[in-house]
Amino acid sequence: MKRFLCLATVLIMLFNCLAVSAEQYQGNPDFYDALKNITYQDIAYLPVDNWSNNAIFTMSAMGIMKGSYNIFNPYGLITATEALAVIFRCAGLEEQCGKMYNSVEAQRKANPSLYNNIDKWADGYMRMAVDKKLITIDQFMSAMDINYPNNSKLFEKDKPVTRATLSVWLVKTLELEVAKTEIHIKDFDDYSQIKEEDKLYLETAVKNGIISGDGANIMPYGNVTREQIAQIMYNSMNLWLEKCGFSVISGHIDEVYKDSVNKTDKIINTTNYKIGEEELVTLREYRLNGEAVDYTEDKTLKYVDFPVLQKNCLPAESSVLEKSKNVSAYVKNGKVMLVSIKDDDEKLVSANYDEYSNSNVYVGKLYITDTQEQIFVIKNENDELVEIPYFSGVEVYSKNKIVELDKLNEEHLDKTVYIFTLKKNDISLDRCYKIQILD
Repeated sequence: MKRFLCLATVLIMLFNCLAVSAEQYQGNPDFYDALKNITYQDIAYLPVDNWSNNAIFTMSAMGIMKGSYNIFNPYGLITATEALAVIFRCAGLEEQCGKMYNSVEAQRKANPSLYNNIDKWADGYMRMAVDKKLITIDQFMSAMDINYPNNSKLFEKDKPVTRATLSVWLVKTLELEVAKTEIHIKDFDDYSQIKEEDKLYLETAVKNGIISGDGANIMPYGNVTREQIAQIMYNSMNLWLEKCGFSVISGHIDEVYKDSVNKTDKIINTTNYKIGEEELVTLREYRLNGEAVDYTEDKTLKYVDFPVLQKNCLPAESSVLEKSKNVSAYVKNGKVMLVSIKDDDEKLVSANYDEYSNSNVYVGKLYITDTQEQIFVIKNENDELVEIPYFSGVEVYSKNKIVELDKLNEEHLDKTVYIFTLKKNDISLDRCYKIQILD
């Protein structure tokens, strides 16, 4: 299910705006399409305010982390090779890792009895780890060689990565200046457990806000889960964004102005969002059928937009942006890849959420809306009718524009809907607080 980022914080950036040229940026529709296809059913069932949601969806939206068959598996442990993949994607080294994969594959074919003990997807990342001096060539060979004695493995590629190892790899890959003395880590109760060779790297990671403990302990050799590494990479965005080829425009939208040009056979609509000296631009070009624009049937429609990340919701289009919104825009190769709304703008639907600790997401075809009984009825994938009651303050969106309840039966029956619900601890019945219609 898609429990995407809507109605509160998305990205709390720890840095000022990076330098960008004062030109107009236009979005990338392919990136928006990719973002819409992120559907993590297991994340959908986490609490609305789950601590890792922002990190999980942001890292997924930027292509840093990937799920499998609509499952993110937040509590699954990250292996050494998986951690290397995440780090190198953040560092903008994915393409180079692909080239290194080709090099290792050539060696694999030349030595089939030797180079056959790593999943092929990990070959390039392992080779890059040697190049970046995260592991030694001997460690690489021990992981690759199926004939290497099991009790002599120098590098266990499928073993869960630890917080200390992850810190060392990140500090090296990001080329951070290693701390010369231990200051921050001495405050942790488990400081004495840290190996000498890891201390200054952990100090550097803590100093730069990459990792933190639970207040008392830093747990240097604890295993890292998928949601934890998502949060760690989210924490360190200010350090790796530039390496990944992104620039950032941050601030409040000072002005929104639109321009529409009528030509013989088309209408061109342009919207500019001004942030200081920078402008974000969306463009929609519609072909004319007679005197009207057909938005649904016309296959020649041209559309350039950027996705907007909001908390606990599907990604929105740029039309949700308004003057005074506090945003961060991520620009790559002259295009806005995504915009995030910061947390001082949006509030959740009016309801006492303190009483609700569980959340669900239902998906199906909208069958009927009963406004008298305050119930949505959907037909699920098994062709079963499911009744879902809703709060009086329920919000309904189509393309993230508000839809009136009394218009649902008239205009949106049989359309795919995502219904977001909350459930009280002591009551089995959950209630819908938001419905997203997929047109």
